[in-house]
Amino acid sequence: AGAKAVEMFTVDPQGLRELEEGRAVWRAPLELVSNVFDEARGYEGAGTVQRARPTRCDIVIEPVPGSRAHRYMVSDDGAGFLDESDVYTLFGPTPKRSNAAVAGRFNAGEKQLIAVAKTAVVKTGWSTTSFSNDRRTVKKHRTPHTGTSVECVMRWTVAEAEEVVEAIKRCRPPQGLTVTLNGETLPNVAEAHAVVRVSLPTVLLSEGQMRPTVRKTNVTVLTCPDETEPWLFELGVPVAPIGGEFQYGLDVGQKVPLPQSRDTVAQSWLDKCIGRVIEAALLDGHDILSTEDVGRSYVKAALEHVQAPEAVDKAVDSIHGE
Repeated sequence: AGAKAVEMFTVDPQGLRELEEGRAVWRAPLELVSNVFDEARGYEGAGTVQRARPTRCDIVIEPVPGSRAHRYMVSDDGAGFLDESDVYTLFGPTPKRSNAAVAGRFNAGEKQLIAVAKTAVVKTGWSTTSFSNDRRTVKKHRTPHTGTSVECVMRWTVAEAEEVVEAIKRCRPPQGLTVTLNGETLPNVAEAHAVVRVSLPTVLLSEGQMRPTVRKTNVTVLTCPDETEPWLFELGVPVAPIGGEFQYGLDVGQKVPLPQSRDTVAQSWLDKCIGRVIEAALLDGHDILSTEDVGRSYVKAALEHVQAPEAVDKAVDSIHGE
């Protein structure tokens, strides 16, 4: 008797912070960049009003004077948060889950970053939300903000801040979005060797659940500068090094099946991706294999996914000679 219904769950900021501290220091900061990339691509569902897409994303990383910390700010000129309560709500519904052409699905990234920040301020729409000492303060405004800005004070050493800078420099912004880092336009560190269209497993919201499916997408094959490790990218945002002695980076133009940590991909998926990219590139006349690939560790598993007879012949000729 006298029982009172309350919210189903409560999130403990300290517990979330402990989980986030185990990830690479650059991973959570890139969630903000990925959000802007998604907004620039657009993800409106059927019947919804098209929102203004950002044309700029300005990133600042700088030491905080008199403190062993760094300021990290990401701002854009887009339409702002679709739902302003998403600033502090974990895993809320999002139309991104129904669109394979944007990366978002968990609706947790900025909260994961804020959890490990000393302080944070998010300005979007008609509100400013401040976070400090595991509490939030929301201030409403009579006029809306232009775009969105997220400013955090992070407990980063100089080395950790440099690690975040290098991760941001790897990013490949979508067409039409200018990204600056400390006032300088983001450089393109990997040139496109080819763009191929392949069918790959992905995940989409269907009938109220995130379900595996297969869709066609563009994959950009990247020529990496000397001594630069090839990476796997999801829609322009780095996920992890490819490994296996594969010589090219791969930027997949749809959701990659990733865990919430966004830092690993199943080896079976990666083998399939490499194999299908090789097949499509060979059929399109692109040089992607050579005799130097003999014995490289990725070859056997990847070539199992090269099935078109013409591509098989070209692969064997490229690696072993005619």
